[in-house]
Amino acid sequence: MWIPNGVSPEFLKPRNISPHDELVGFLGSFTRRNGADLIIPVLSRLIESKINAKFMLIGGGDLLQIIREEATKRGLNKRIMFTGNVPKYEIPHLLSCVVY
Repeated sequence: MWIPNGVSPEFLKPRNISPHDELVGFLGSFTRRNGADLIIPVLSRLIESKINAKFMLIGGGDLLQIIREEATKRGLNKRIMFTGNVPKYEIPHLLSCVVY
C-alpha cells in the first residue's frame, strides 16, 4: 500500500515489545529546518524530569554529528541511541521497537 506523505498503521504496529520497555523514537532528517537543533535540549529536559524512557533517533542530516556531540557533552549517551541513516527495509523493524 502506498500512502503519500503518510504511514500505514500496519507499518508502525508494535512487535515483540515488553510492557516494561519504554522507547521513544524519532525518524527523520536532522536539519535545522526540521527543528532537529532542539532535540537534545528537549530530551535533556525529559531525562532530567525523571522520565523512564530511552530514545532512538533514526536518520541522518547535516546536524547529526553536532547532535551526537551535544548528547555526549550532556552525558545522555546511555539513554539515546543514534542509528544514523538506515536502509528503508530496516525501518519497520526499528519502529516496531518504539512505544511512542
